[in-house]
Amino acid sequence: MEAAVQEALAREPERRDLAMALESAEILRQAPVVIFVCYRSGMAEAHDDGVNWPINATDLEVVDLLSVGAAIENILLKAEELGLGGLWCGDILYAYRNFMSSFPVSYPLVSAVCLGFPAQRPAPTSRLPLSKSCIFLNDPVQSE
Repeated sequence: MEAAVQEALAREPERRDLAMALESAEILRQAPVVIFVCYRSGMAEAHDDGVNWPINATDLEVVDLLSVGAAIENILLKAEELGLGGLWCGDILYAYRNFMSSFPVSYPLVSAVCLGFPAQRPAPTSRLPLSKSCIFLNDPVQSE
């Protein structure tokens, strides 16, 4: 993963997301447990309900991937409850071809979860207030 990300970073050195992917690669290498999360399509019966998604996925694929995200979040919440550290690595997709060339299954890799005893407990990062990141319907304050 690191080589693929370093190549991309050399082409586009201003990309902060690629620099963060290098950090994730280091964590992947050091983590005692890594869960690779794959997507196995076709498990639910497909149907055409006429929904025209603005992304390249069917309605069932979108729901399936949302379910994958919820499952990953549950893994991370349980790890935290047990005193473990966890990292959800979505940036493994920068090295997707590298991973898949040696991966033992043919299902598409969508994420990785690293688990272990944390070397540090960083302070929570700052977040936008809900009023800046959400729209609440029928909220008289926002409709003014």
